[in-house]
Amino acid sequence: MLPDSFGPAAYIAHPTAKIDCIQGLLKDTGYQTVWVNGFTTSFHNKGLFEAAHGIDTFYDEDYFRGRGVDEVIGLGLADYPVLDETVKLLEGLHAKGPFYANVTTLSTHHPWSVIPEGKLPNDLEAGVAGDPDYHGYLTRMHYADKALGNFLDKFMKSPLAEDTVIFLMDDHSSYVKPLEDLSPMQYMEMRHRISLALITKHMPKPLRSRKPVHQIDVAPTAARIAGIDRGKEWLGRPLLAQRSDAKRRSAVLPDGVSALEGSPFVYYDGTYLAYRAGSVLCHTTVTDGFGCARVDPQEDVLDARMMRFFESKSSPSAGQIVKGIAAAESIAVVD
Repeated sequence: MLPDSFGPAAYIAHPTAKIDCIQGLLKDTGYQTVWVNGFTTSFHNKGLFEAAHGIDTFYDEDYFRGRGVDEVIGLGLADYPVLDETVKLLEGLHAKGPFYANVTTLSTHHPWSVIPEGKLPNDLEAGVAGDPDYHGYLTRMHYADKALGNFLDKFMKSPLAEDTVIFLMDDHSSYVKPLEDLSPMQYMEMRHRISLALITKHMPKPLRSRKPVHQIDVAPTAARIAGIDRGKEWLGRPLLAQRSDAKRRSAVLPDGVSALEGSPFVYYDGTYLAYRAGSVLCHTTVTDGFGCARVDPQEDVLDARMMRFFESKSSPSAGQIVKGIAAAESIAVVD
Protein backbone atom coordinates (compact mmCIF):
# COMPACT_ATOMS: atom_id res chain seq x y z
CA MET A 1 0.00 0.00 0.00
CA LEU A 2 1.13 3.56 -0.66
CA PRO A 3 2.58 5.74 2.12
CA ASP A 4 0.01 7.80 4.04
CA SER A 5 0.93 11.51 4.11
CA PHE A 6 -1.68 12.36 6.74
CA GLY A 7 -1.18 9.75 9.45
CA PRO A 8 0.11 6.29 10.31
CA ALA A 9 1.39 3.70 7.87
CA ALA A 10 -1.35 2.39 5.58
CA TYR A 11 -1.14 -1.13 7.01
CA ILE A 12 -1.92 0.33 10.45
CA ALA A 13 -4.56 2.80 9.27
CA HIS A 14 -6.45 0.33 7.06
CA PRO A 15 -5.64 -3.22 8.23
CA THR A 16 -9.04 -4.64 7.25
CA ALA A 17 -9.53 -2.80 3.94
CA LYS A 18 -10.38 -5.19 1.11
CA ILE A 19 -9.10 -4.19 -2.31
CA ASP A 20 -7.85 -5.94 -5.44
CA CYS A 21 -4.04 -6.29 -5.36
CA ILE A 22 -1.57 -7.70 -7.85
CA GLN A 23 -0.57 -10.56 -5.53
CA GLY A 24 -4.18 -11.73 -5.31
CA LEU A 25 -4.64 -11.62 -9.08
CA LEU A 26 -1.46 -13.58 -9.64
CA LYS A 27 -2.47 -16.14 -7.02
CA ASP A 28 -5.80 -16.62 -8.81
CA THR A 29 -3.90 -17.47 -12.02
CA GLY A 30 -1.70 -20.09 -10.38
CA TYR A 31 1.27 -18.16 -9.03
CA GLN A 32 2.91 -18.99 -5.71
CA THR A 33 2.81 -15.81 -3.60
CA VAL A 34 5.36 -15.11 -0.86
CA TRP A 35 6.48 -12.19 1.30
CA VAL A 36 10.16 -11.99 2.32
CA ASN A 37 11.59 -9.71 5.03
CA GLY A 38 14.35 -9.74 7.65
CA PHE A 39 12.04 -8.52 10.44
CA THR A 40 8.77 -9.75 11.94
CA THR A 41 5.70 -10.51 9.85
CA SER A 42 3.49 -8.71 12.37
CA PHE A 43 5.27 -5.34 12.04
CA HIS A 44 2.80 -2.60 11.01
CA ASN A 45 0.09 -5.25 10.47
CA LYS A 46 1.78 -6.41 7.27
CA GLY A 47 1.00 -10.07 7.85
CA LEU A 48 -2.68 -9.41 8.53
CA PHE A 49 -3.17 -7.29 5.41
CA GLU A 50 -1.01 -9.30 3.01
CA ALA A 51 -2.56 -12.63 4.03
CA ALA A 52 -6.01 -11.21 3.32
CA HIS A 53 -4.88 -10.01 -0.12
CA GLY A 54 -3.25 -13.06 -1.62
CA ILE A 55 0.07 -13.83 0.11
CA ASP A 56 0.28 -17.54 0.94
CA THR A 57 3.63 -17.85 2.71
CA PHE A 58 5.74 -15.50 4.85
CA TYR A 59 9.50 -15.80 5.22
CA ASP A 60 10.62 -13.45 7.98
CA GLU A 61 13.33 -13.06 10.62
CA ASP A 62 12.66 -16.48 12.14
CA TYR A 63 13.13 -18.18 8.76
CA PHE A 64 16.47 -16.48 8.06
CA ARG A 65 17.79 -17.01 11.59
CA GLY A 66 17.03 -20.68 11.10
CA ARG A 67 19.41 -20.58 8.15
CA GLY A 68 22.26 -19.00 10.05
CA VAL A 69 21.64 -15.29 9.35
CA ASP A 70 22.15 -13.37 12.59
CA GLU A 71 23.80 -10.05 11.59
CA VAL A 72 21.56 -7.09 12.46
CA ILE A 73 21.66 -3.61 10.90
CA GLY A 74 18.99 -1.13 11.94
CA LEU A 75 15.46 -2.49 12.19
CA GLY A 76 16.22 -6.11 11.37
CA LEU A 77 18.57 -8.62 9.86
CA ALA A 78 21.22 -7.20 7.52
CA ASP A 79 20.33 -6.99 3.84
CA TYR A 80 23.45 -8.64 2.41
CA PRO A 81 23.03 -12.08 4.03
CA VAL A 82 19.23 -11.91 3.78
CA LEU A 83 19.33 -11.22 0.03
CA ASP A 84 22.05 -13.84 -0.42
CA GLU A 85 19.79 -16.43 1.21
CA THR A 86 16.77 -15.12 -0.70
CA VAL A 87 18.29 -16.20 -4.03
CA LYS A 88 18.23 -19.80 -2.79
CA LEU A 89 14.66 -19.39 -1.57
CA LEU A 90 13.50 -18.03 -4.93
CA GLU A 91 15.29 -20.78 -6.83
CA GLY A 92 13.27 -23.31 -4.84
CA LEU A 93 10.02 -21.53 -5.69
CA HIS A 94 11.03 -21.23 -9.34
CA ALA A 95 11.55 -24.98 -9.60
CA LYS A 96 7.89 -25.49 -8.60
CA GLY A 97 6.35 -23.02 -11.04
CA PRO A 98 5.56 -19.29 -11.49
CA PHE A 99 5.86 -17.15 -8.37
CA TYR A 100 5.38 -13.64 -7.01
CA ALA A 101 7.74 -12.54 -4.22
CA ASN A 102 7.61 -9.26 -2.32
CA VAL A 103 11.16 -8.90 -0.96
CA THR A 104 11.60 -5.95 1.42
CA THR A 105 15.04 -4.71 2.49
CA LEU A 106 15.66 -2.93 5.82
CA SER A 107 19.25 -1.73 6.21
CA THR A 108 18.63 1.66 4.57
CA HIS A 109 15.76 2.55 6.90
CA HIS A 110 15.95 5.54 9.25
CA PRO A 111 17.71 6.23 11.62
CA TRP A 112 20.84 6.48 9.51
CA SER A 113 23.71 5.84 11.86
CA VAL A 114 27.09 5.32 10.24
CA ILE A 115 27.77 1.61 9.67
CA PRO A 116 31.26 0.16 9.10
CA GLU A 117 29.83 -2.30 6.56
CA GLY A 118 29.18 0.66 4.25
CA LYS A 119 32.42 2.58 4.69
CA LEU A 120 32.78 5.34 2.12
CA PRO A 121 35.87 6.16 0.02
CA ASN A 122 38.22 8.36 2.06
CA ASP A 123 37.69 11.55 0.02
CA LEU A 124 33.90 11.28 0.20
CA GLU A 125 33.98 10.41 3.89
CA ALA A 126 36.04 13.51 4.60
CA GLY A 127 33.57 15.65 2.69
CA VAL A 128 30.52 14.53 4.69
CA ALA A 129 32.15 14.18 8.10
CA GLY A 130 30.43 17.33 9.36
CA ASP A 131 26.94 16.08 8.52
CA PRO A 132 26.25 12.92 10.55
CA ASP A 133 22.80 12.29 9.05
CA TYR A 134 24.05 12.51 5.47
CA HIS A 135 27.20 10.57 6.33
CA GLY A 136 25.14 7.77 7.85
CA TYR A 137 22.67 7.84 4.97
CA LEU A 138 25.45 7.43 2.40
CA THR A 139 27.03 4.52 4.29
CA ARG A 140 23.64 2.77 4.25
CA MET A 141 23.29 3.42 0.51
CA HIS A 142 26.81 2.13 -0.12
CA TYR A 143 26.03 -1.02 1.83
CA ALA A 144 22.74 -1.48 -0.04
CA ASP A 145 24.59 -1.11 -3.33
CA LYS A 146 26.91 -3.97 -2.41
CA ALA A 147 24.05 -6.14 -1.13
CA LEU A 148 21.94 -5.60 -4.27
CA GLY A 149 24.96 -6.06 -6.52
CA ASN A 150 25.65 -9.46 -4.99
CA PHE A 151 21.97 -10.42 -5.24
CA LEU A 152 21.68 -9.39 -8.89
CA ASP A 153 24.94 -11.09 -9.83
CA LYS A 154 23.70 -14.39 -8.42
CA PHE A 155 20.24 -13.85 -9.88
CA MET A 156 21.60 -13.37 -13.40
CA LYS A 157 23.67 -16.56 -13.13
CA SER A 158 20.66 -18.55 -11.91
CA PRO A 159 17.86 -20.25 -13.89
CA LEU A 160 15.65 -17.63 -12.22
CA ALA A 161 16.80 -15.01 -14.71
CA GLU A 162 15.48 -16.88 -17.72
CA ASP A 163 11.84 -15.99 -17.06
CA THR A 164 11.71 -13.65 -14.06
CA VAL A 165 11.44 -9.85 -13.95
CA ILE A 166 12.50 -7.78 -10.94
CA PHE A 167 10.73 -4.54 -10.00
CA LEU A 168 13.33 -2.64 -7.96
CA MET A 169 11.76 0.29 -6.14
CA ASP A 170 11.52 2.32 -2.93
CA ASP A 171 8.44 2.79 -0.79
CA HIS A 172 9.34 6.43 -0.12
CA SER A 173 12.20 8.89 -0.34
CA SER A 174 14.22 10.70 2.35
CA TYR A 175 14.38 14.12 3.96
CA VAL A 176 18.19 14.05 4.19
CA LYS A 177 19.67 16.88 2.13
CA PRO A 178 22.81 16.48 0.02
CA LEU A 179 25.68 18.93 0.44
CA GLU A 180 24.61 20.92 -2.64
CA ASP A 181 22.30 23.90 -2.16
CA LEU A 182 18.74 23.09 -3.25
CA SER A 183 15.89 25.43 -4.01
CA PRO A 184 12.69 24.74 -2.04
CA MET A 185 11.13 23.12 -5.12
CA GLN A 186 14.18 20.96 -5.79
CA TYR A 187 14.08 19.79 -2.17
CA MET A 188 10.37 19.02 -2.46
CA GLU A 189 11.05 17.01 -5.62
CA MET A 190 13.86 15.12 -3.86
CA ARG A 191 11.58 14.33 -0.93
CA HIS A 192 9.09 12.57 -3.22
CA ARG A 193 11.19 11.07 -6.02
CA ILE A 194 11.96 7.36 -5.69
CA SER A 195 13.88 4.89 -7.79
CA LEU A 196 12.08 2.38 -10.00
CA ALA A 197 13.74 -0.11 -12.34
CA LEU A 198 12.54 -3.17 -14.24
CA ILE A 199 15.34 -5.71 -14.48
CA THR A 200 15.29 -8.83 -16.64
CA LYS A 201 18.01 -10.80 -18.36
CA HIS A 202 16.62 -10.88 -21.89
CA MET A 203 15.54 -7.27 -22.45
CA PRO A 204 16.99 -6.43 -25.92
CA LYS A 205 18.23 -3.01 -24.85
CA PRO A 206 17.84 -0.69 -21.84
CA LEU A 207 14.97 1.77 -21.94
CA ARG A 208 14.63 4.93 -19.90
CA SER A 209 11.49 6.96 -19.44
CA ARG A 210 11.96 10.68 -18.88
CA LYS A 211 8.28 11.03 -18.04
CA PRO A 212 6.91 10.71 -14.51
CA VAL A 213 6.16 7.22 -13.28
CA HIS A 214 4.22 6.55 -10.09
CA GLN A 215 4.07 3.65 -7.64
CA ILE A 216 0.49 3.01 -8.75
CA ASP A 217 1.86 2.13 -12.21
CA VAL A 218 3.74 -0.92 -10.89
CA ALA A 219 0.76 -3.29 -10.51
CA PRO A 220 -0.71 -2.72 -14.01
CA THR A 221 2.77 -3.05 -15.51
CA ALA A 222 3.38 -6.35 -13.71
CA ALA A 223 -0.05 -7.58 -14.81
CA ARG A 224 0.71 -6.72 -18.44
CA ILE A 225 4.03 -8.57 -18.35
CA ALA A 226 2.30 -11.60 -16.82
CA GLY A 227 -0.46 -11.42 -19.43
CA ILE A 228 -3.32 -11.00 -16.94
CA ASP A 229 -4.23 -7.35 -17.55
CA ARG A 230 -7.13 -7.89 -19.95
CA GLY A 231 -10.44 -6.66 -18.58
CA LYS A 232 -8.89 -5.11 -15.46
CA GLU A 233 -9.17 -1.49 -14.34
CA TRP A 234 -6.27 0.10 -12.48
CA LEU A 235 -5.57 3.32 -10.65
CA GLY A 236 -2.27 3.52 -12.53
CA ARG A 237 -1.08 2.89 -16.08
CA PRO A 238 0.96 0.04 -17.58
CA LEU A 239 4.40 1.32 -18.56
CA LEU A 240 4.90 -1.09 -21.46
CA ALA A 241 3.10 -1.19 -24.79
CA GLN A 242 0.56 -3.95 -25.38
CA ARG A 243 2.26 -7.20 -26.29
CA SER A 244 1.48 -8.78 -29.65
CA ASP A 245 1.52 -12.23 -28.04
CA ALA A 246 -0.68 -11.78 -24.96
CA LYS A 247 -0.78 -15.50 -24.20
CA ARG A 248 2.96 -15.88 -23.70
CA ARG A 249 3.56 -15.83 -19.93
CA SER A 250 7.19 -14.86 -19.85
CA ALA A 251 9.07 -11.87 -18.50
CA VAL A 252 11.19 -11.71 -21.65
CA LEU A 253 10.28 -8.44 -23.33
CA PRO A 254 9.97 -8.64 -27.14
CA ASP A 255 11.76 -6.44 -29.65
CA GLY A 256 9.97 -3.18 -30.28
CA VAL A 257 8.35 -2.88 -26.86
CA SER A 258 8.09 0.77 -25.91
CA ALA A 259 7.97 2.53 -22.58
CA LEU A 260 4.89 4.69 -22.06
CA GLU A 261 4.31 7.66 -19.80
CA GLY A 262 3.21 6.73 -16.31
CA SER A 263 0.81 8.49 -14.00
CA PRO A 264 1.53 12.14 -13.13
CA PHE A 265 2.78 13.04 -9.68
CA VAL A 266 0.14 14.91 -7.67
CA TYR A 267 0.78 15.89 -4.05
CA TYR A 268 -1.70 17.75 -1.84
CA ASP A 269 -1.58 18.11 1.94
CA GLY A 270 -4.45 20.56 2.46
CA THR A 271 -2.43 23.75 1.94
CA TYR A 272 0.32 22.84 -0.52
CA LEU A 273 -0.27 21.40 -3.97
CA ALA A 274 2.36 20.15 -6.43
CA TYR A 275 1.91 18.54 -9.83
CA ARG A 276 4.63 16.99 -11.99
CA ALA A 277 4.31 15.83 -15.59
CA GLY A 278 7.33 15.86 -17.85
CA SER A 279 10.31 17.89 -16.66
CA VAL A 280 8.42 20.71 -14.97
CA LEU A 281 7.06 20.87 -11.45
CA CYS A 282 4.29 23.39 -10.73
CA HIS A 283 3.00 24.25 -7.29
CA THR A 284 0.67 26.58 -5.48
CA THR A 285 0.33 27.51 -1.83
CA VAL A 286 -2.05 29.68 0.16
CA THR A 287 0.70 32.19 1.03
CA ASP A 288 3.05 32.10 -1.97
CA GLY A 289 0.64 31.67 -4.86
CA PHE A 290 1.79 29.95 -8.02
CA GLY A 291 5.18 28.87 -9.36
CA CYS A 292 6.74 26.55 -11.94
CA ALA A 293 10.31 25.35 -12.29
CA ARG A 294 12.18 22.74 -14.25
CA VAL A 295 13.44 19.92 -12.06
CA ASP A 296 15.05 17.97 -14.90
CA PRO A 297 17.36 20.13 -17.06
CA GLN A 298 17.50 17.42 -19.73
CA GLU A 299 14.12 18.50 -21.11
CA ASP A 300 13.04 22.00 -22.05
CA VAL A 301 9.38 21.72 -22.97
CA LEU A 302 6.87 23.12 -20.49
CA ASP A 303 4.01 20.66 -20.17
CA ALA A 304 0.84 22.33 -21.43
CA ARG A 305 -1.41 20.24 -19.21
CA MET A 306 0.00 21.83 -16.09
CA MET A 307 -0.34 25.32 -17.43
CA ARG A 308 -4.07 24.85 -17.95
CA PHE A 309 -4.39 24.62 -14.18
CA PHE A 310 -1.50 26.80 -12.99
CA GLU A 311 -1.30 29.74 -15.41
CA SER A 312 -2.74 32.30 -12.99
CA LYS A 313 -1.88 33.28 -9.45
CA SER A 314 -5.57 33.85 -8.93
CA SER A 315 -6.22 30.19 -9.69
CA PRO A 316 -9.03 28.21 -8.00
CA SER A 317 -8.52 26.55 -4.63
CA ALA A 318 -6.05 23.72 -4.38
CA GLY A 319 -8.87 21.22 -3.97
CA GLN A 320 -10.48 22.37 -7.23
CA ILE A 321 -7.13 22.14 -9.01
CA VAL A 322 -6.63 18.57 -7.82
CA LYS A 323 -10.04 17.60 -9.21
CA GLY A 324 -9.30 19.40 -12.48
CA ILE A 325 -6.01 17.57 -12.89
CA ALA A 326 -7.69 14.30 -12.04
CA ALA A 327 -10.37 14.83 -14.67
CA ALA A 328 -7.78 15.63 -17.34
CA GLU A 329 -5.63 12.64 -16.40
CA SER A 330 -8.50 10.19 -15.79
CA ILE A 331 -7.52 9.72 -12.14
CA ALA A 332 -10.09 8.79 -9.51
CA VAL A 333 -10.38 11.31 -6.66
CA VAL A 334 -12.18 10.41 -3.45
CA ASP A 335 -13.78 13.36 -1.64
